[in-house]
Amino acid sequence: MPKTSVWKTRVGTQILMGKITDITQIGIDRIPCAHVRCQMNEFNIYLKKYFARSFDFWALDRTSVGSIGDTVLIKRIDGSERPKANVSHTVDRVIFKFGNIIDPVTGRKIFKDQFSDEIDLKKIMIEKVVDEPFAEESLLFEEKRALQIRKLEEEKASLLKAIDNETLVAGEVTKGPRTAAQRLPRHMRRRAMAYEVRRFPRGMREFAAAHIVSKHRKKPPSRFARRKASNILKSYVRRQMTNGKWLETHIWHAKRFRIVQKWGFKIADRSYQRGYRSILRDANSHCAIRDHSYLTCIIISGSDEQKIIENLNKLCNSKCGSTFASKHALTGKFECSIQLFRPNQYPKGFIGPARFQWLVEESASESKICLWVHPSVNSEVFEILKDVFEVEKKEFTTKEEEESIELLESPQNINIQIIASSFNRFRLYGPLALRKLSSAIILSDDTRFEKHHKTWKTVVNCQRSLEMLMPGTVFSLSIEDPRISFHRKKIGSAKCGINSFPEEFDLEQPCTSIYDAEERKKARNNRLSSADFEKQQSEKIEGLKTTPAKIPCLVIFRNSNQGVLDGIEILIPQSFGKDFWVSLQRQGVRASGLRDDISGHLEARKLCFPNDSLDSKAGQTHESEMMAEIMKKYNARPHNRRTKFWSALSIKYPFDFHFNELVANWNGDNASEAVICRDYQILKHFDAILKGEKSEFDVDRKNLLIPVRIDFIARGRPKRFAIICAPNEFETEKATFGQKLTF
Repeated sequence: MPKTSVWKTRVGTQILMGKITDITQIGIDRIPCAHVRCQMNEFNIYLKKYFARSFDFWALDRTSVGSIGDTVLIKRIDGSERPKANVSHTVDRVIFKFGNIIDPVTGRKIFKDQFSDEIDLKKIMIEKVVDEPFAEESLLFEEKRALQIRKLEEEKASLLKAIDNETLVAGEVTKGPRTAAQRLPRHMRRRAMAYEVRRFPRGMREFAAAHIVSKHRKKPPSRFARRKASNILKSYVRRQMTNGKWLETHIWHAKRFRIVQKWGFKIADRSYQRGYRSILRDANSHCAIRDHSYLTCIIISGSDEQKIIENLNKLCNSKCGSTFASKHALTGKFECSIQLFRPNQYPKGFIGPARFQWLVEESASESKICLWVHPSVNSEVFEILKDVFEVEKKEFTTKEEEESIELLESPQNINIQIIASSFNRFRLYGPLALRKLSSAIILSDDTRFEKHHKTWKTVVNCQRSLEMLMPGTVFSLSIEDPRISFHRKKIGSAKCGINSFPEEFDLEQPCTSIYDAEERKKARNNRLSSADFEKQQSEKIEGLKTTPAKIPCLVIFRNSNQGVLDGIEILIPQSFGKDFWVSLQRQGVRASGLRDDISGHLEARKLCFPNDSLDSKAGQTHESEMMAEIMKKYNARPHNRRTKFWSALSIKYPFDFHFNELVANWNGDNASEAVICRDYQILKHFDAILKGEKSEFDVDRKNLLIPVRIDFIARGRPKRFAIICAPNEFETEKATFGQKLTF
């Protein structure tokens, strides 16, 4: 027992509260005793302050009511009752049960915010109300239930009478659910318990954690720590794990564009400058650019070219355009577009558009084809290729190679490489796209590309290159580090050069070194860091003229008379995307985003994938996401501010396209499935009928959806989900006489 001194006084030890730290049995009779650690307040008469100190006591626990971790109340006992001299107290009651809390006011256990006796009473009540009426038929169920309810009310009344008494401290919470802090005695409560669970006793922390309402934010690291290069890189990697993969131009776009998460990537959606017309104007008369680096590259290689073509042709149809066996595609000088379908399901089973190029090399022993697909159809295309070629997964490249490549191997000696995030693909739109690109790059002195560079210079000097070259023409180049051309002066829009190609002009066979992983790795390793580049740049009076990095790239012409979509595409390896992007920005090329891409397809009268492909899985997924977003905004408005689509306008589906139901109603066949018409012959036939050149339609396709273009004579601009109504004879006559039509 602790002793007092002259200048210290303590509170008496008659009644103490502490925590059981050990339980043992003493003597021959094995008397159970508990080792209790209590805190006692010492008053220093000189400092006029209380100081808390912990003391250990042995307490008699004959009935073994306590266990290790419990908070108990102990009372002092006389010397005659002590089984041993140092056992000075006895356990009176348990205040807080370790794991199950005991209310200090009522002394009852609490399980998940409910008193234990209430839970037991409910169990007994359910047993008596449900089970006993069948055993005791003399007593009706309602009478038994009334008795039980009356008994429960009496017990509650007696309980409230015991709780609501005048001896409690003023302001003590005794009614209703109490917080975890209110269950503690007054002297144990702390203000910090509202946000810091460690302020609670250890036995109550798990229970109290669920009752802390607000999760207060921890103090963030200092700006100095946050701006360290290593911490910034870790932050970038951490944010990409859950929010979508970043493109190399993400940091540049994030400062100037609104970013959205699409198809597993963070993609620039719209500029903060809010310019629709400026981007459209540049795409028509100047130059605009968009980042399409999210596209996935698939390389299929094998010794039997005919076998590859035979299997790939199962995914396409000649009625919708070119196939994998088209003559100009087999030369390897062109990148062609194609429509992919599920095998043997045409015209249904549309997957999505794709672009492909045969990689032709003189000394190659196997045939290769490069296929570019949209990320929304990645998994679908992968599964179909596995089934068609009967391939199995072989290996994944390691993270040390800095590329994500999946290799699939077939028993037919056909390999499939799925390459993601290894290329940067930029698309330039507008008549000045070629001149802007040529000004932003510097050709290297690589001897392998000498003939290609000569052909490229001829194309650049021709004013009508975009008009004269075939769509999809591919040029292979080797360029210097784009940072070298940062200091170049921005060119104007004045035209110069020849009007046509010379007679001896011929396209060179593109070099496919960019698709070689070793070539890409070599270019990445030779790239100078920003610090080294700036250091060497400052040491030269005229700046750097060349660097060890020789970057292989491909330039693809996109000139299929699509207006604002005409231009060129450039394909470069990873690690050079941001440098090349900034170089083009310094030449005055206007950046655009995903929303501008959709608007460009609308202006060019072309379907945009996946927005307008409602018969594909990717299109249906896009529509469901768009509908959920629109419905969220619609439901956020008050009821009296919502448009009454059904009651006022008789519109059944205001935010969705239910073409299947519409086709079924028109045809009277519930099995009809709407399909977008992609057959060029049928579309030409429809066009001839509308022009009056043909009057009959010999194709029985009642479930085909035909895209139409509407020109407005007067004012008006319909938005998405607008309804097109066919006028009757009377309305047609009114339109003939120049009267305004109102639908």
